[in-house]
Amino acid sequence: MRGPPARHPDEQREQLPAVEGTIADAAEMKPGDRVVYPNQGVCAVVGVEEKDIAGQKLELVRVRREEDGAAVLVPKNKVPSIGLRRVATGAQMEGVFHYLAAQFDDPELDWKVRHRDNADRLIAGGVLGVAEVVKGLHSLSRIRPLPTKEREQYDNARHLLVHEIAVSLGVPAVLAEDYVDFALMPPAGVKFVLKPPPKPVLLPSRPKKRRP
Repeated sequence: MRGPPARHPDEQREQLPAVEGTIADAAEMKPGDRVVYPNQGVCAVVGVEEKDIAGQKLELVRVRREEDGAAVLVPKNKVPSIGLRRVATGAQMEGVFHYLAAQFDDPELDWKVRHRDNADRLIAGGVLGVAEVVKGLHSLSRIRPLPTKEREQYDNARHLLVHEIAVSLGVPAVLAEDYVDFALMPPAGVKFVLKPPPKPVLLPSRPKKRRP
């Protein structure tokens, strides 16, 4: 199955709004900090180092992926654009569970547009953006099978959310996964006393593609 089409080279990518906990400058991080890297998971900051790459000296932030200990190097100047953020607080997690259990709005019907918007949410939407992707794709998967690309996106978003919940609340990952399932699919007869869920980050509308 083919993935979403690439952006037109003339299409300007709009600046997405920053969310609470977003790291805008590598100088904000120090060794031992725990951060969320949307494409990698929960990581611990190791430090900054210099490397010669293609004849250029680059300053890189080394982080260690907590799940398997793998080292990940991030160029310092790329930190603001990759969605690196601090692990969500307990108060933010309460909002996540209220969001997961709330009524879901009608989804975008074009899966390619949906996939692209969800990719932006995972990077720029903070923990609530991750929850929004999990909630939306979970709801759709109960109606019909997801396209392969979206199934992978759902699995990755769910995995990221579960591990951030585990770190934020200090619970085992298996228990964090139970929390997510309980919010998404409460047992028969169980009713949540819900306050209005927090508003997710609104993504800017994309400019229409220029056609030759």
